[in-house]
Amino acid sequence: MNDTNPSSSARHPARWRIGFVVSLFAHVVLLALFGVWYVRRLAEPSPSHSTEVKSSQIERQLAIESHQADDLDSQERQDELEQKVTKLNRVSSQQSINEMAEKFHEWMDTDPRAQHPSEESVDGPFDFNTAQIYDVHRNATADGQWEYVSVLLDADGRTLEVTMDAADGESVYRTMQTLNANPLAAQLYRQITMPLLDKLARTRQQIQRAAGSAAAAEQELEASPDGGKR
Repeated sequence: MNDTNPSSSARHPARWRIGFVVSLFAHVVLLALFGVWYVRRLAEPSPSHSTEVKSSQIERQLAIESHQADDLDSQERQDELEQKVTKLNRVSSQQSINEMAEKFHEWMDTDPRAQHPSEESVDGPFDFNTAQIYDVHRNATADGQWEYVSVLLDADGRTLEVTMDAADGESVYRTMQTLNANPLAAQLYRQITMPLLDKLARTRQQIQRAAGSAAAAEQELEASPDGGKR
């Protein structure tokens, strides 16, 4: 699942996208919860809070929070998630999250996408380039283990079920259980976290494509008659 090698991702874009989303899932949920508080602060009237400043400040603070979250193990991230969700329920409302999501999209320049499966049939194949985890369920196996199945949602509202490995499946399942049990947290996930993951994935793919192009150019240069000369 966690296939992030550039050359491998070029051959298996679907596997890369799913692995990327799974690897950052709980991480970005925490960042989005943190972002609510930071966006709320920036939304307060201030002559120094231009759109450009807000965007750079949010990105900088998310980077700081991301670095700190790197030191947490799976259980610590789950505990942190539950603490932030409790705070979210205490101080936020559906309307306030709608307002924060609107400002977040404006400042971070994220793209609109489906938050729920389409109620009508959507033409075309499932788009793995915009796949997000919509839900996870588990089934008991004959040997007494759990099989985890993720419901993926693309930007147009198509869905696809994919079996996950046990370690990733358990972690994502626990996170989704927490979100689904808290409507405000689920709303924040669908309105802020999903678009944020889309943007992070696009950025990562752009970096990998640039790295691949640079490597190919270097190989072509070395293969040329004058390749060894500088």
